[in-house]
Amino acid sequence: MKTYKILILAFVMLLGTTACIKDLDVTPLNADTSKTVLKDVAGYKTLLAKIYGGLALTGRKGDGGYGDVQGVDEGFSSFLRTLYITQEQSTEMSVCGWGDEGLPDFHNQNWSPTNRFILALYYRIFYEITLCNEFIRESTDSKLSDKGISGDDAKEVRAFRDEARFIRAYAYWCAIDLFGSVPFVTESDPVGSYFPPQKTRTFLFEYIESELLDISGDNGNLYEPRTNEYARVDKAAGWLLLAKLYLNAEVYTGTSRYADCLTYSDKVINSSYELDDKYSDIFCADNNTSPEIIFCFAHDGLYTQTWGGLNFVIHAEVGGTMSASDFGVGGGWGGIRATRALYDKFADPSGATDKRAMFWTDGQTLEINDIGDFKQGVGITK
Repeated sequence: MKTYKILILAFVMLLGTTACIKDLDVTPLNADTSKTVLKDVAGYKTLLAKIYGGLALTGRKGDGGYGDVQGVDEGFSSFLRTLYITQEQSTEMSVCGWGDEGLPDFHNQNWSPTNRFILALYYRIFYEITLCNEFIRESTDSKLSDKGISGDDAKEVRAFRDEARFIRAYAYWCAIDLFGSVPFVTESDPVGSYFPPQKTRTFLFEYIESELLDISGDNGNLYEPRTNEYARVDKAAGWLLLAKLYLNAEVYTGTSRYADCLTYSDKVINSSYELDDKYSDIFCADNNTSPEIIFCFAHDGLYTQTWGGLNFVIHAEVGGTMSASDFGVGGGWGGIRATRALYDKFADPSGATDKRAMFWTDGQTLEINDIGDFKQGVGITK
């Protein structure tokens, strides 16, 4: 009896072993993979759309649900929302009166590395870099050849690839501008359990510069200025980012590059982009028609719904005696105002002579003693 049981067990084990051969070497059912998606130009464009979408959206389900960045409130994780808070609320020019944990710290100049908004932006930056690396990794000439993509289709994907390189360079620029020395990872590094090396600001500056010079130069694959689709970058975007990079080169590397900043600023100025005839129009919903906007985070009330982005910027700036309907929204959140320091920068804050001075002063005070009181501080009308 014991021998019989042992033989049965051995037979079952043998069946189990032979049945498993290559059974796991299959394509997942009902799941998109690089093989099923990146098989033609349309497939590559969907991944490119996700990269651009990461600058505006927070997840895979509109205003909430399936967030891209874990560990923080999804509404707080928007690239634009966290970038605005860290870059503007930490200055003497703007305040937000809400008491969300970590938000008053920017006005009070006492934030720490554990601040949820700083963490959200840091995660968002490297999420974008990860997306870009994967696109670049999957769009080499050899990969395109293997997929049978050639001719004009291959040329278009190469343009997509340089757009992904631009957004990666932009993300790294945000990283060195906000954090200084950060981890460095590219498409050449392995995917999975890998700890990227920490690089200095100078190293990252030189890397960003080389990428931008390559993709926006004569041999680059980016489109010529104003010849690409709306909200997609072109060579002028590369020149613009180079100018901004060179503007702060002394901070990043210890060596000033003002002459180079002027060179690339001139290239932008002399391109087909031009200032809009009406300054306020660049803030309107149809600003996709503006000849002025070179690089934007595209938002739309129907297709890019989020608690971040411009939804946050517009609603948060409406409060007090301001009529929400005048600003195209159903209600204000009563948070963001300008400080007296910004107001005093304009010789004529009424806007009569300087149309950039778009302040709301009705019922507002210039001095801010309590940032939680929306009526303290000047409203912003655009």
